[in-house]
Amino acid sequence: MIRTLTRHFGNNSIDVKQILVMDGGGNGVKTMRAFKESDENFITILDKNQVTERKFKYLKNKKRYKYGDADIVDCKIELIDSLEKDYICELRAVIISWDNGRESVLVSDISADLLDASEIVKRYFDRWPMQEKRFRDEKSGIN
Repeated sequence: MIRTLTRHFGNNSIDVKQILVMDGGGNGVKTMRAFKESDENFITILDKNQVTERKFKYLKNKKRYKYGDADIVDCKIELIDSLEKDYICELRAVIISWDNGRESVLVSDISADLLDASEIVKRYFDRWPMQEKRFRDEKSGIN
């Protein structure tokens, strides 16, 4: 979610934005619909079975990812709710074609005015080192 938090430092204050970054395990259309209908924002990755060519539209020109070895395309994706077949959830998508041949698709409800495609990708993948280290540390404590 992009939530504005105000931090106070003496007589000064700054606004800090937060984004909920979700793993692909909890990103059903029902969950994404709930975010879309709220004031909160998210970024998540789609599993291969959630991605088909016919669902992409408004594809923009391919650009080079600012922070790594990939090309990225900003677009929209239509996702069908498996529990409510008549409902189509349209979200922003970023297709990442990594130089090693792999492909990933991220979805978000964050507008391009707030974060460009490279920033969406960076924020999603930056979560891994911190999350994995915390998981490893917690797991080692209990063996």
